[in-house]
Amino acid sequence: MHDTRYVIIPTNEITDEMRNSSDIEVPNTDRTGAIFEFRSCNKPSCFDEYTNYSPRELKVICQIDEPDNWGYSNPF
Repeated sequence: MHDTRYVIIPTNEITDEMRNSSDIEVPNTDRTGAIFEFRSCNKPSCFDEYTNYSPRELKVICQIDEPDNWGYSNPF
């Protein structure tokens, strides 16, 4: 089972704790938000109030729902 999950955080809400809790930070093209990655079995509390997405859900957001905002066919 793939337990990687992602959150999308608005830029003005990104904290050092979030940056330190994730191995990746992928900003969107207009720098209004970023994607962070974590393992579902070890979700940092700093991501608790945000919706988390599976890899498939994130792909839909990046490719279909918001292609102009993320500008990536696959950000990873």
